[in-house]
Amino acid sequence: MTTPPGGVLVDRHGWRSASWAVSLSALAVVPRVLLLLRERPADVVFASHQIGAGIAAAAAGLVRSSLGSYDLAWYAAAAVLCLLAAGLSLAVRPPVRSFRPALS
Repeated sequence: MTTPPGGVLVDRHGWRSASWAVSLSALAVVPRVLLLLRERPADVVFASHQIGAGIAAAAAGLVRSSLGSYDLAWYAAAAVLCLLAAGLSLAVRPPVRSFRPALS
């Protein structure tokens, strides 16, 4: 079985570099998510994020305990995120622009 990208990062550069990579990727993603969800109350967004993080950590721990590796957890997380991104991209609608002819 091949090692997922996160595992390669940890194996080659250690946990400190991996934590920086995850932090920087979160800085790149979180503002865009907040722009998408700006119409929802902030506490709902943050609460759902914390609940999701807790469930994901527990699931990854179960995978690690039963299989001895995080590989399946990485692949499952990537699959879920891809499906979620595809669903969100289908839900986003372009803005309606009205056409006004130029005054002559």
